[in-house]
Amino acid sequence: MSKLARRSAISAAWLFARFGGRQFANAVAFFALAGLMSPMEFGIASIPVALVVILRTLLARGFRDVVIQRETVSDVVTDTAWWLNFGLGCLLAGLVALSAPLLAQVYGEARLVKLTIAASLVLVFTGAAAIQEARIEREFRHRLLTLSQVFASLAAAAAAIWLATRGWGAWAVVAFNLIEALGLLIVTWVLARWTPGRQISLSEARRQIAFGWQLALSAVLTTGSLRFVQLGLGLMLGPQTVAHFRVASQINQLLTQVFAAPLVSVLLPAFSRASGDRSVSYLRALSAVAAISVPAFVGAAATAPTLLVLVLGETWRPAAEASGMLCFAIFPALALQVMNPMLIAIGRPNIAARMSLGSAIVAVAAALVGGVWGVTGAAIGVVARGLVTIPAGMETTRRLIGLGVAAQVRTLAAFAIPSFVMYLIVRAILLIAPVAAAAAWIVLAAAVVVGALCYVAMVRFGVSRLAPDAYEPLVVAAPKRLRPFLA
Repeated sequence: MSKLARRSAISAAWLFARFGGRQFANAVAFFALAGLMSPMEFGIASIPVALVVILRTLLARGFRDVVIQRETVSDVVTDTAWWLNFGLGCLLAGLVALSAPLLAQVYGEARLVKLTIAASLVLVFTGAAAIQEARIEREFRHRLLTLSQVFASLAAAAAAIWLATRGWGAWAVVAFNLIEALGLLIVTWVLARWTPGRQISLSEARRQIAFGWQLALSAVLTTGSLRFVQLGLGLMLGPQTVAHFRVASQINQLLTQVFAAPLVSVLLPAFSRASGDRSVSYLRALSAVAAISVPAFVGAAATAPTLLVLVLGETWRPAAEASGMLCFAIFPALALQVMNPMLIAIGRPNIAARMSLGSAIVAVAAALVGGVWGVTGAAIGVVARGLVTIPAGMETTRRLIGLGVAAQVRTLAAFAIPSFVMYLIVRAILLIAPVAAAAAWIVLAAAVVVGALCYVAMVRFGVSRLAPDAYEPLVVAAPKRLRPFLA
């Protein structure tokens, strides 16, 4: 394994830990807060948070990715990027705060004014932290960043739950996002050991804006489509539907951050510094991401409906029924998650932005049409976008990178087929086994273990023989202790 590949694998491991730890804290806070509130109260809080999370991606990806993507960076580059990002954060926060009365009027909820103004501060905090985080990631100093950010997220979760138990209601949800963003700002500044200077270049700013806006737009559209659907459903059907869709999509977003996001975050610097055949690098990345993400999402599709009812109760059953369907959205999302970093690395961010825009438009339109039949209908619409976006993405990859559509299909099928077999096994166990409340958790845990073991066995003894090209990247990226088992 090359030095770059080894560092990328180590970085991916620490990113798994960071994203996993933060998402564990987010999940604890999310489900605890949902359980302590009515769907209506939770839905009201979810509206300004959804808006802020969409805009936060502009700050967490655009200029930050410019810094990461450069082979070398100077003080001029980082100073310019920081001031651009911080200025954008302040601008977006101001626009959100000014829009608060309109948002309250549109959704018919006066409390949204103060909630939205408070939530807008998240954008200021994120704008001030992203470039420091980029510098840390460029130096592959993931360990301390992981530990510090996980601690900040856990502290925010504890504070939000404490507020909710004391009757703060929707404010507890906004407080979680504020406290977490402030905590992340503090730890990244401490760890970066760098403060922005005043070496700002107008020519460098123009260059970063020309490149960065496409990165940011692509990231917003790739990761924010479910948030757009959430806001649209709120306009159509009210805050309670927002809450149900938000809870239904939480499993999807949790798995995206834990399994897909760490790998994808490593891909941009790895692709940018890789030499040789781009199609080989892309196929290996697609294989590694699919091997981990696809079984995680498909397994969650089998268990999420049961899990959410156990955790939150019958009040949230509409969300539980939709959650399993939303997990299948990994298939239309997966190709974009791997393709966009490669397009950025080869200097085609405009195409990445257009692909993301098209996918988001199709997802939102299909979801809103499906929303006529409720939350589950909206979830079906989100998944159905793959009928359009998957063929388009594969053809774009073939045209620009030279990787044939058949090779892409074989790689995805190598892990999708065992995952669907696992899905059927898990669903069969949950349907056949007793559903008494006392035994429900035991049955669910047993189903997960059996399904996971079946998937591992099918990959180890089936995929390794039938699709060796898809299997080989797993052996290369695996820790040394696991390689004897995988080889």
